[in-house]
This record gives sequence, structure tokens and C-alpha cells, in this order.
Amino acid sequence: MMKDLNRTSMNGKRPHRRKKTNDDDEIEMTQAEAGKKDDLQKLEMQLFLDRCTSLLNLPFAARRLFDKEGTEHFTLVELDRDQNVYVSCGEPWNDPKLSKSEQQRRFLLANLSSDVQQMKQYCALRNPIDLVMEVDGPIQTNSRIVVGRCSMTREERDALERDKDKEPPKEEPEEEPEDPTGGLSESADANFTSAHARAHIKSDERYESMKWPWERTGMNNGIDEVEDANDADAGPYSNRELFKRFQSKNKSSTRRISSQRFTYQDGFITVVDRSDLVLGVQDGELAEYSELILCKKRVDDINQRWVLTKDGVVHSKSNYDLIIGVSMPFYKAGDNSIPSSFEGQPITLQLHRTTQLGNANHKWNFDTTTGFIDAFATNTMDKEVTAANKSNVCTHALLGHSPAEQPGYIMNLPNATRETEPVLFCVSCARAMRGYQKLERLEVQVEFSCAMGTAKERGLRNLHGSFQCLNGKVDLSTYEAENTVQMWEEELKRLRTVTNARTIAREIGAYQQVISVRILAYKNGEGRRQAGELIYGSSVTGLLDQCTHRLGLNSAARRLFTEDGRLMLAKDDLIQWAVENYMGQSKKSTKSEHMKTQDEGNTTKESLASSKSSSQDQLNSGLRDLVLTGENNGEKIIEKPDRGSKAARPQSGHLQRRGSFGSSSDVRKEISLHSVLRTPIELWVSCGEPFVKPQMVDKLRAVTSQHREERCGVSVELDKEKHVLRQMQGRRTHGMDYAELVPTMDTENPVLVEGGWTQPTYQELKKVAQVEMLETHLHEMKEVQKKDEPNLNRNNNIDVSKRLYKQSQMKRVYIYPNGENPQRALYAWGESMDQLLESATSRLSLRNPAKKFFSTDGLVVENFDDIEKDQVLVVSSGEPFKDNTKYKLEIERKAEWGRIRKKEGKQATDITVSAKKSTAVEVDPFGPPVLAVEANGIEDEPVMTAQAPTPNIDF
Repeated sequence: MMKDLNRTSMNGKRPHRRKKTNDDDEIEMTQAEAGKKDDLQKLEMQLFLDRCTSLLNLPFAARRLFDKEGTEHFTLVELDRDQNVYVSCGEPWNDPKLSKSEQQRRFLLANLSSDVQQMKQYCALRNPIDLVMEVDGPIQTNSRIVVGRCSMTREERDALERDKDKEPPKEEPEEEPEDPTGGLSESADANFTSAHARAHIKSDERYESMKWPWERTGMNNGIDEVEDANDADAGPYSNRELFKRFQSKNKSSTRRISSQRFTYQDGFITVVDRSDLVLGVQDGELAEYSELILCKKRVDDINQRWVLTKDGVVHSKSNYDLIIGVSMPFYKAGDNSIPSSFEGQPITLQLHRTTQLGNANHKWNFDTTTGFIDAFATNTMDKEVTAANKSNVCTHALLGHSPAEQPGYIMNLPNATRETEPVLFCVSCARAMRGYQKLERLEVQVEFSCAMGTAKERGLRNLHGSFQCLNGKVDLSTYEAENTVQMWEEELKRLRTVTNARTIAREIGAYQQVISVRILAYKNGEGRRQAGELIYGSSVTGLLDQCTHRLGLNSAARRLFTEDGRLMLAKDDLIQWAVENYMGQSKKSTKSEHMKTQDEGNTTKESLASSKSSSQDQLNSGLRDLVLTGENNGEKIIEKPDRGSKAARPQSGHLQRRGSFGSSSDVRKEISLHSVLRTPIELWVSCGEPFVKPQMVDKLRAVTSQHREERCGVSVELDKEKHVLRQMQGRRTHGMDYAELVPTMDTENPVLVEGGWTQPTYQELKKVAQVEMLETHLHEMKEVQKKDEPNLNRNNNIDVSKRLYKQSQMKRVYIYPNGENPQRALYAWGESMDQLLESATSRLSLRNPAKKFFSTDGLVVENFDDIEKDQVLVVSSGEPFKDNTKYKLEIERKAEWGRIRKKEGKQATDITVSAKKSTAVEVDPFGPPVLAVEANGIEDEPVMTAQAPTPNIDF
């Protein structure tokens, strides 16, 4: 039976509705009965938990139900009669079979894990960036409005703002063949203007999906064409089904840009690409927590109109107390799945709060150039307080003792009076103390710091803060949050390996309250030339991160130095140095006051001595008994007590100390740490280079200024002389004077040309000499001043002219023993001649250490620089160079010697030399010559010219 998809048989008439059958009525009745049954089971469970709360006298209402195996039950259907069950007030299952110590251990670890999870959630939500309002899904009616990541980068948006005439890319529909639906296609769902037309398209799509592949391509096509059509979508992939299964389905950037662009006109927030769709609520009724959707624009509907204020809040025009805000992500305590961001969260109507902080999800920024509506358009502190209130984190961990205007509660103290300071808590701590203390919401805007951080100082006990065991022990400020969470995650991992509950409790309790320090950061090497940056922090790592950002350093900060050059490696070292410095300054100030008091006393005595009476006896008798007891209107009161009275005797506690300054007990007074850390500590930030004292920087600046003044006089004089020289040269060239022809007696040059405008005059030459002398003097002065200036190099022992990188001098050569075959050559390495000799000795296994290198030509190699890489060298232990060919002949002679002795015997190699004696000549042919014999005792004989007989040599 054919299906009329286009409804042509209806001729535009409305089809009749299908009547309900008995089966439909049964289904509806079954669903209604199941819903009633579920409601009854929930009511039964709630009544049972309420009964357990009253019978067990629980401090809070019963929330969860477990059996003896630890399985949680949400209804009473699966429970048996007289079965033992366990009720909790929301805490997880705690096995009663475990020992008391193990239960306590698990309880402590669970509390610490809960605190760490809260801090991790805060870190995930504290810095939302690049979030804008967008339409979830196709741009059509009833589509939700959510926040999402901006489809354009910050650089693209800035470029678009600079070029305002350029419009963002719009989505261009792809070209598709004509169809009977009037040009409507699958990719144009967002542009449908009629619900009736969209219904037609959906039915056609469903009908097309039910067809076989050969039906989709046409009945008249061949099998090859059908296969080609099936494989066309897969492209180079062989398996079309797997290709479609794992094909990415990301939205195009242009389509997402269209869903994020809005306009504000006449109170309507309209989509740029669809001027007939505006922001509204479902059913047109405004209520708190109602989600925003796209609605058909109606001019007479006031619920679709909004008011944008300067502070970034969007109010409803019909109800000014309702504003547009981002709903906070849901997070259940104990759940490991922490929301990573606000992306995808719906936008709802919320009540307007007037506090300065804690409303970051209500702040928007409408960019008229690009059409984007930025979410969380506020400062960093507002974002952090908002995330803390959502994550159940005390704001004292973020702000410390600094008061801030935030939502909060006031606790009613039983014995409070008008003079008693009110106790104010943040939203997170008040939520945790609900049921324990009586709290009232603050109706007025007040700047305060959460009292949970200073509960011990105020004497407030038995307070349950937002944390289970880390109240006042963590610092989650902007630059310390990540380091704090990482530190406590590692601590939790370590404590899980501890088996003793008391040890865990003692180690957790050993952590003291976080103390933040204030520093005044300067760049190392600049002294106090520029104003320092005031930075707060509770760890050295966080302080270094802030210094890198606030001081604008090119590389990351690595070290912190005090004024005396001490390196600060931990916060405790910094606090200790601050206390010592405070004590030293106090001692100096007290000593100066003491010396000033002594000077005033000496002045008073001199004034009294100058007013002597004329009678010396009366002076000696009267002044001997005078005692200074006090002052009256700035004048000393002098009394004359009786000799027997106690006033005449000096009191032990009022004895005047003489000589040196008082004992150390007067200096070591009880000092409050808060008063010490009230003043910022001056620190110098280094990127790894050594410390440069600020006094040296000031000295260099003073010396540089003095040298500049000295050079100024010479430079002015030099400029003056140069100006005079230029004027003289200009007058000479401008005058165009003729030269004089002077005759001479020289035959080669009979006439000389003197003067004229082309030749400098005597005065010019003299002025040029003066200018050169001044330039030479200025250059010499700069050289001398450069030597006199203090050296502020990061390390005086470092040679500045030295290269940053020195190339390795390692060389590889071929070596073989002296006189042997070069084919025995081996590799050897070394950076100097000694290393090469040692390497040659070990590589060739020589009996004696190598001492010399020869080239293959027999030349001695003495310098390491003369050796080339991969050169062949001959190694010698001290013997002279031996040629390989001569060495072979010598070996052959020795071998022949041995063979003859072995074959003929030892007497075969014995050589006997004999010569016949001539009677005519008395000369020994093998003796020394006659001229070599001493002349004494030898008679002169005539010279004989006879030839000596050839001796016979017998082997």
C-alpha cells in the first residue's frame, strides 16, 4: 500500500485525528498505576526515615538506608521483614564490623577527601573565560539558551573590532537539487518558518531512511552505478559502514557563530540571523529558575522585553527583581565527577542580589560590534567568591582578613550586647552550620571577613565550618589555589598509607592556620628606582608567580632576596627574618630615645648649674638634697625631702642606669606577629641571577650622575668648537676666493697654487686640531669613568667576554704501534694530547705508556692543534720512528739467522775475520790509522804508497 507523504489527497484539508483504541487506554492506565505505585513507595520510604529519625534521636533527618552488606536501598520493597538496616544522615556507608580504630581512620580520610574534592571543584569553576550566550541546537522556537565557548578567538574579535565594517562569516547553505518541498533541505532546518513544513521534511527523512540502497539511487540505475553511489560517501575508505560510524559530527564554525550572535533593540534580544526569534520563557510565565528559550517575537508581550544596565545585569521589564543568570553546575558531595566548567549550562531567571561580590553569573557584556554576549563579565575576585559559594568553600580561604562586600549571615550570640562585635559568616559556612546555630541573613550590604578564619582568636568553639578538617588551614587565593590543591592531594595520598588513626589525626591537626605575608617586590638590579608592587601570598611559590606577572619579567621569577642579601626559600624563613628585622629596628629606636632622654637630662642639669646663688655654702647644702620628682606644665618640680623619710632614699626600681643601654629584657618585649607583618617586607626578585644590593645601585646612579656632569662640560665645549669650525668652513666655501699662483725655482713644479676656497686656512687647521684634542680627551674620560663605576655584574668571577657555548675539542684519530702494520690501526679519542696518549696506551695494550706521536712520514707531532680529525698516527713509547719496510727487512734477517743456526748449527753463524800481513807495509788493516796515533814516541817514517792486500773473510 502506497503512503501519501505529500498529503495531496487531502487538498489542503486538515486530516482527521485517529481515535484512541482500547489498547491505548490500557497503556495509559498502566502508566498511571505505575506512577501512583512509585509515589506510594517514595512516600512509604520517607515516612520510614522520619520514624527512624525520631526513634534513634538523630541530630539530623535520616537521609539514606543501607543493609548489612552496605547496599543502599531507595524503597522498602526489596527489604525483608525483621531485617537489620542502617540509617545515616547523608554520610556514606560505615561498616560496623570494622574495628573502632579502622572506622575512625576511614572517617578522617573521608573528611579530608571531601575537603579536597571541594577545593578541586572550586579550582575548576573559579576562572570561567571565553563563555558567551548561544542557542543550543538549531535556531528555531523552543531551543534552549545556554552558555558555550566562543567560536572566535580573542585575536579574531580584536581584529573585527578594529575593522568594524567587516561582518563575521555567515552560514551559507550548500547548493542542493530542487525538491518538491519548496527548496527546503536537511541542512536548512534552522531556517524553516513553518512547523507544517518541518513535519513534512521529517516524515520524508524517515521514509528515505527505510529504503534500501538501490531504492535510494533509483530503479533505472545499473549495479555498477549503485555500488559507486554507495561508495561515494566513504571516499578512500573501503568500509562505508565503519566510516559512517566513526565519522566526526562537529558543527561548522560558521553555524556556531550564527547561534552566538544577538542584537538588542527596543528591549528585545534577537538572533541576528532570525529577526523573528527573541529570548523568552516557556509558556510566557516568568518564574524563578525558569529556563530561557527562543520564542516567536510578539510586540505586545512584555515578558519578552529586557533591560540592560551599565553594571552588566539584564533585568526583566515586567519584573525588575528577576534577572538573567547562568545556572550553577550541579555537584553532589562525594561524587568523583567534578564539573570542569560552565560550558553547556542553561541560562535561567534568578533573583537579583545587590552585593558587590558573589554574583559573577549575573554579569553580562553585550559586544555591539561582534554581537556576542559575554558571560561572567566581572573581575577576578567576584568570580572566585561566586565559585566558592557554589563549591562550599569558605571565603576566608580566598580573601583572608581583608573585608569584602559579599552575601552572608549573622550569628545570634546568647550573651551579646550592643558593644559586642557581630559575628558574620559567609554563605558556605552558614550552610554547613545550619541546624547547629541560629543564623539570620544579612539584609544590608556590609563588608566583612568570614569569622570562621578567626574563630580561635575570638573564642568561638564548636563551630562547624564549610570544611570538615581544614578550616583556616588552606590558602585558595588567586595564585595559591593550584599549589594548595596539589599539596593536599599528595598529603591525602600519603595519609592513605598510614594505618593508625591517631597518627592521621595528629598530622592533620599539626597544620597551623595559614598566615599570609605582604611583600613589596622590586626588580633585582634596579634598587628602589621604581615603586614596588604590593603582593600578598602564603607560599614562596605563589609569591614568585605573582612577581612574574606583576613586575612584567621576561622570564619566570626564581629567587627572593632581602635587603641584606639573604635568600628566602620558605615562608617561615621570611617571617623569621621579618621578626628579627623588627626587633633590630625596635632596639635602635629605643636606644635613640634613651640617648635623647639622657641629653635632655644633661641640659636640665646645666640650666640648674647656671642659676647658682652667690652663696657657695647655701648651694652645697641645698642642692645636695634636691630630688626630681615630676613635671608641672613642662617645668621640673624640685622638692627637698627629709633625710629620714623613704623619699630621700632611692627606690630600687627607679635607680638610674648608667653606662651602656639597658639589658636585653627591655628589648625583648612581647611582639604580636600581626603587628610585625602589618608592614610589607621589601624583597628583590631575581630570575636566577645573583643578588645586587640596592645600596650598590644607588651608588652607581650617583656616580653615573656625577660622571655625566663631568662629561657635560667637555661635550658642550666640543659642540661649540665644532660649530665654530663649521661656520669657518661655510664662510670659506661661500666666499669663492681665487687662489694665488706663486712661481718657484723647481723645474718639475714651476708654479704653486696657494690659498683659494678649496684649501683650508691656518685658523681652520688650528680649530680642527682643537676639536680632535677635545674628542680624544672625551674618549679618555669615558674610559677612566668606566673603570671607576662600581661593577654590578651578576657575578664578578664570570668573564663577560667568554663565549656562551664552547665547542667540544674532542678528536678521533687512527693509531697503530711504531714500526707495525698500519692495518692494525684502531680508533682513539681525546680533547688534549695527554688524553690521546692515555687512550692510545689503553687501546693498543702497550707494555710501556705512549709518549710520542709520529705522522706516517716520520714527523713528530707535538701540538694538539696540529692533529686533524681521523688522522693516522704512529704511537711510540720513546723509541725513534721506524719505517714499516725497514722493520720488515730487519725481521727477515733475524728470521734467516734463526733458520741458518737451526739448520747448520750454532757454529754456522760464527764469523772469523783474518788478514795476511804484508812485509812491505807495517799497517794493520783493521787497526787505527797512522794519523790517529799520538806523535810522541813515534819516529818519522817515509810514507809508503803500497796497496794493502785484501783480507780474507771466512764465514
